Amino acid sequence: MTKRILLSAIVSGIVYAGLMALFAYSGEKPFNISDFSINFIFFGIFMGLLTWFNIRRQEKQKNSRK
Repeated sequence: MTKRILLSAIVSGIVYAGLMALFAYSGEKPFNISDFSINFIFFGIFMGLLTWFNIRRQEKQKNSRK
């Protein structure tokens, strides 16, 4: 379970930060590693928490059906 949460957080954070960096770069701003890092960390934490709550809810539903 923990591996799935961490993988989800990392992948989501990288994808989001990459898209935001491309969006900023297309507006003719230079690549900023601090913006990339902040986007990666905060969005990754947010998605990790959402994944954790979702997995926990699914396990409760699965156990209540028994």
